[in-house]
Amino acid sequence: MKSIVESIAHRLSSPSRRRSKKFSLPRDEPIVALDNNPPDTSVIEGHGVNYQSPSEEDIPLLNLDLLSIKPADRQWFTDVNIAVRDLSKGSETQNNYGHIRRIVSNAAHILDKEVKHHEWARKLDPLIIWVSCMVYSVSRQLCRAAEKPCDQLDVIDDFLKSYGCPLSIRRQVAFIAVRVTVEIELYDVGPMKVFSDEYPAYRVIQDAHLLGEMGAIGIVRFYTFYGSFPPERWDLIRKISKLVAVYLSQYVQAMRTETGRKMAEERLKWMKEEFLRQWEREADTSNV
Repeated sequence: MKSIVESIAHRLSSPSRRRSKKFSLPRDEPIVALDNNPPDTSVIEGHGVNYQSPSEEDIPLLNLDLLSIKPADRQWFTDVNIAVRDLSKGSETQNNYGHIRRIVSNAAHILDKEVKHHEWARKLDPLIIWVSCMVYSVSRQLCRAAEKPCDQLDVIDDFLKSYGCPLSIRRQVAFIAVRVTVEIELYDVGPMKVFSDEYPAYRVIQDAHLLGEMGAIGIVRFYTFYGSFPPERWDLIRKISKLVAVYLSQYVQAMRTETGRKMAEERLKWMKEEFLRQWEREADTSNV
């Protein structure tokens, strides 16, 4: 994988082949390590609890049969699948392979429901959706490797081309994947509405991405990646109600599929009625 990163980073040092907007992407801030010592799990041995985080190799690759990958596409899809997992090894990026699997899983749930009720969903090529979910963060990681502004469309196209992905697939994936961000969806509502109307696959992919920031795992991810640095982590403890009630409520409104909206509503309901209610009970110190 290192050779791929280096080769693409080298290509990015020359002028872009297309005249498109350049993006200067910031590096990830290092996560503060509060304790490097593994926890003492002797008291819970034999109770089926594993506190050791799995390595990327322990996380299974996406299942070709469950995703109904055609024989003609299996080799390059597998190569991309492995490359995406390898790219996240040893990194502190928010988009590790476990997260990518969850995004693809979200997309599979959404597509499975939408095809039963909507003609537009039945016309989609699932392969475009799976690959877009897998690589939408790749361009940012490779741009960081280049350490300079670069064209994300070129990055994704070059990355997929390196593993034999057909031109018709990789161009569609690159065009959609560069637009999969929370910021674009929440703050460029008008343009993205037009884009999702023209490219319906984006509806499924973006909804799957937004769902990844909600629910139990979403809360943990938020604190891990946005609340790891003082004084932000203490400020977040005070502002958790606003985070859930205001900010994450916008995710529900941003959903572009009926299934995605229902899933988002369920996760937001749990966050408000279960997590937040318990949080507020524990934070109540009015008795002293």
